[in-house]
Amino acid sequence: MNEHTEKEKKLEAEIIRLKSEVRTLQKSREREKYTLRQKQKNAERLDIQIRELRERVEKLNVLEDAGVDNWEGYDYAMRNLRCSLE
Repeated sequence: MNEHTEKEKKLEAEIIRLKSEVRTLQKSREREKYTLRQKQKNAERLDIQIRELRERVEKLNVLEDAGVDNWEGYDYAMRNLRCSLE
């Protein structure tokens, strides 16, 4: 009888240990998911910023190509920009 009780205690202790390990792994997995979501959001923001910067560079290139170094020729350059983007 004593041997049986000892085995039960060991099994119960092992079950408790395993449950604790499962909880730890679940928490770790949730942290990883959160981190991944944050990284995806940051990547999306960076993609938007890159797209906006490329558009600005394109506009500046058109202005430079038209010889605009001041407001003279700005309307002409913007018409060319619209044509080149279409």
